[in-house]
Formats: sequence, structure tokens, C-alpha cells
Amino acid sequence: MFFERLRSKGFQRAIYIGLVIVFAGGFVIGGVGSGSGAFSLSDILNNNSSGGGSANSSVKDLQKRVQEHPRSAAAWQALGLAQQGDDTAGAIRSFTKAVQLAPKNATARQQLATLYQAQGTSLQGQAQTLQSEAFQLQQNGPAASPFNPSLTGPLSGVGTPALQQAQQSQLSDAALKLQTQASKLQAQAQSALQNALSNWKVVTKQQPNNAGVWLQYGTAANAAGDQATTTAALKRFLKLAPDDPQAPQVKAFLKQLNPPPTSSTQKSGTGTAGG
Repeated sequence: MFFERLRSKGFQRAIYIGLVIVFAGGFVIGGVGSGSGAFSLSDILNNNSSGGGSANSSVKDLQKRVQEHPRSAAAWQALGLAQQGDDTAGAIRSFTKAVQLAPKNATARQQLATLYQAQGTSLQGQAQTLQSEAFQLQQNGPAASPFNPSLTGPLSGVGTPALQQAQQSQLSDAALKLQTQASKLQAQAQSALQNALSNWKVVTKQQPNNAGVWLQYGTAANAAGDQATTTAALKRFLKLAPDDPQAPQVKAFLKQLNPPPTSSTQKSGTGTAGG
């Protein structure tokens, strides 16, 4: 289960805010990418912003540019930036293309990883909501239905069991549909989070001394339920940036994620070893 991991909501909110701040601060736009295009990403963005057009026209202009320069990673990256506000799936496709054309472009890969992570987290939330709705349906049952008849007098109980059974069957079918849809969303979420994780892993190899990248990698691993990777990445973050403002929260989270053994466990382990 995605949601059974030990997490602190306050910390998770803070760590995601930190992710955004670090990510925004790490943007280096201009002269990135490779391919046959004779212009840089900064040129595309400057030309696009000077036109004063709408977001839709910007996307259309950039789509035209990638058609004209299909081997330009910068053009695909600019299109992804324009799409990410309203078209996450389209932005992911564009950034994926940019990364394929320029595998060493860490900025485009970070953008791709961030989108995958946001997509996975959103899908997780949707799945959890459906699971909660299914649980409520099963818990309430026909007895809680406002249409459940309550006959009195000599007719008390007549026909009620059969009607309740029919209502229960309908509720069970509805709950099953919700659970099935939740399972599909869970699978999609896990796929997106694994994609985010794999891209962050590449970025950590490209920028091994970038503490912010390790923090983002740890956050993605935590969302994917990968405790070992979360622990390793966050420890690396602390080693690189021990005085970072978020370091105390990261340390507290690691203690929650990996609690020390209790005294009873230690005694039990000692006894076993001695035997």
C-alpha cells in the first residue's frame, strides 16, 4: 500500500516546498540541448515572450518549431515548459523527447522527473479518494440508506431482508467498481513515480555534489515507497548540506522512517545471539 508508510504530513509539505525552491533556483536556461537546431532554449523563450500571444498560441508556435526542428532538444524542452501548466501528459512527452535528444541535459531531466513525480502523487491521491469512497459504501450498507423502508405493526420486517439484500448487492457492485478503478490509478501512480525515480537517479550521477538533487531524489523515493533509497538519498543530502534549513526536518523524518530498536528487541536479540 502506498499510504501505509510512516510519514509526517507537515514534513512532507515542507520537503515538497523545498523541492520547488531548490528546483526553481537550479534552473539554468539557455544554450542547453543538442541537435540540428541553430537556436538555444533562451532564444525560443525570448522570442515567444516578446510576441505577447496567449498560452495556447505559444504552444502552437512551439509545436510548429519542433516540427521544423525535430532534432532540437531545446525546441522540445521549450514546448514542454509551455505545456506543463495545462497539459501534463503532453509536457512529459516533450521533455522525454528532449532528454532522448540530449541525455546529458540535467535541467530537462529534472523537469521531466518533477512532472512524473507530480503526476504520480496526484494519481495516488485520486486512488486514495476512491478507496475511501468504496470503504464508506461497504461500511454503511443498506441500513444507512435513506430509502431503506422501516415497516411497523403487523407488517414489520415483511420484505425488508430481500430489499436489503438487493441494496447490499448494488452497494457491493459500486464498491467493487471503485476499488477496481483505484487499483488502476495505483498502478499508474507507481509507474509514474518509478519513472521519476529513475530520472532523479541519473541526475544524481550527473550532479553528485548537488544537495538539492539528493533531496529531490529522496522525496521521490519516499513517494514511491522505496524506504532504502529514501534513506540513502536523504543521508547523502545531510552529508552534503548539514547546515541546510531543512536538515533538522530531514533528520526527524529519517528517525521516523528508521526507528531505533526498542530495548525489548535488543534484549531478545542479545539472548538469541548468546544462545
